[in-house]
Amino acid sequence: MVHKINKQKRRGREKPPSSDSIIVANRRILEIIEIPAAYASSTCWSCKRIKSAPLEKAHIEPFSRGGSNSPDNYLLLCNHCHQSQPDGAPVEYQIEWLTKRPQFWESKFEPSPFQTEFKRMSGIEIESFCDLIIERHGTKKLESIFKTTLRGGVMDKAGMTTGNAMANAVYAFIRMYRDEYMRM
Repeated sequence: MVHKINKQKRRGREKPPSSDSIIVANRRILEIIEIPAAYASSTCWSCKRIKSAPLEKAHIEPFSRGGSNSPDNYLLLCNHCHQSQPDGAPVEYQIEWLTKRPQFWESKFEPSPFQTEFKRMSGIEIESFCDLIIERHGTKKLESIFKTTLRGGVMDKAGMTTGNAMANAVYAFIRMYRDEYMRM
């Protein structure tokens, strides 16, 4: 037990809550994503795959961005889904992401995760979004917007993994599309 306390102090984090307390605190999310509480500790909340190994406790608001260890700040995800979670996005977007994620067998056939994720979340092809940007700002600005947004996904510790950086960049493009182009 002394070893665990010292390890926690070195990392600067408290021990995460139990899976059971995460499930109880997130009953509303479980209802939205249609996973019965009885299966929530063994079913990935994103791809809906039943896992025999314990699911990862994924912060909704990452610890590195000030997220707490409160049970309602966690999702239970498999490793693959945890790596592609848009952890830089607000909770409302992450819940939307959970509801629109493909089942585990569907994701095996996605040709380009970035394009697929953008279309799933926005309802339009990435090429159509690019056309909207070019129409409004020109080709040079399109390049600048993409470079800035893609770099933004890895600017902090929470977005350092490739999957999280991609998911956070998709979120930034979705936010831009919804804020600036959907109202046209």
